[in-house]
Amino acid sequence: MNISFPDVSWENLGEEDVPSKVHTNLVFRTTKQEAIDDPKCIAFEASIMKLLHMAVGMECCQCKRPLTFTTTMYATCMMVQWKCLQSNLHTSGVWASQPNLFGMKAGNLLVPVCHMLSGNSYVKTALFAKFLKLGFVGEANYYRQGCMRHIFYILHITLLFNIIYYYLFNYYNVIIISSLML
Repeated sequence: MNISFPDVSWENLGEEDVPSKVHTNLVFRTTKQEAIDDPKCIAFEASIMKLLHMAVGMECCQCKRPLTFTTTMYATCMMVQWKCLQSNLHTSGVWASQPNLFGMKAGNLLVPVCHMLSGNSYVKTALFAKFLKLGFVGEANYYRQGCMRHIFYILHITLLFNIIYYYLFNYYNVIIISSLML
């Protein structure tokens, strides 16, 4: 997935040209294929925060007061919000460690799907994630998520297709064999 950021420079603008609020939204949407094909990694919160501090800065671009950074975990996704201590009308923004896919974080959809297809036990994998302090989908959400219904629907359709194929194949084989015997 290629992401580009517009170049913004405040140096050549007059004081009246600087907007009263600078809001940066770094939460993106993705397609199914991009979500599957995009390489994933385990990242440390401290490293992500250092990168955001370097990219966003530590102070408001207007009043030079410090920015506050707040992290929130949503299962496998880390969200970071920042804002000016002086006023919400100054610098603010949000960043997500995952793109959105079908109205939810891509990892929160992919983890249960891949987990079920791998045949692993949810309890053992959740324990692994707990020891690693890795964000993971909760058991109630794992089974309640719409993605599990979609998986069972796909498996049901695939099974139905295989049954139909089996009977059609055998039916036509019976017809071919009987016609050869005549």
